[in-house]
Amino acid sequence: MYKLINKLLDKSNIKQVLELASGYSSRGLIYSQKGYNYIELDLEKVVKTKKEILNGIESDIPKSLNIISGNALRKDDFKKLKSYLKPKEEIAVINEGLLRYLTFDEKKMVAQNIYNLLSKYGGIWITCDVNPKKFIDSQDKALPKFNNSLSLITSRNNLNDRFEDINHNKKLFW
Repeated sequence: MYKLINKLLDKSNIKQVLELASGYSSRGLIYSQKGYNYIELDLEKVVKTKKEILNGIESDIPKSLNIISGNALRKDDFKKLKSYLKPKEEIAVINEGLLRYLTFDEKKMVAQNIYNLLSKYGGIWITCDVNPKKFIDSQDKALPKFNNSLSLITSRNNLNDRFEDINHNKKLFW
């Protein structure tokens, strides 16, 4: 999915990006070095660790890479983005793996926050987090007990908060 998101981002020609829950991905560093205005919004502990890692391996972190602490569920954390965003420039909001950990109510909160941002700036939302429940079955065949282990590690039972099918996706997002 990482490469597909990159391909879609490249194809969009949008040079201002907000990545939600980026974790320890290097995408922000790579794209900011290409001249993108790149903002990562993640939980405080992840942001602190990522900055420590980057400061240890990269001598010249681009000024166009902003890694800020916040929660994609909180409207107020999206308001903090205003000081990092270029006005009148479209934005590409991306996330990879975030929604699978959220309940449907939390998914709606994130979607509303993204909708509000895109309503102001224009742009697109790129996510791969809309897999239906049947995907879990094929994933479990390839990686036995992966989803159960993931639920134990994260203390989130994401098995119950997966989409039933494409119509379920549409009902939540459209």
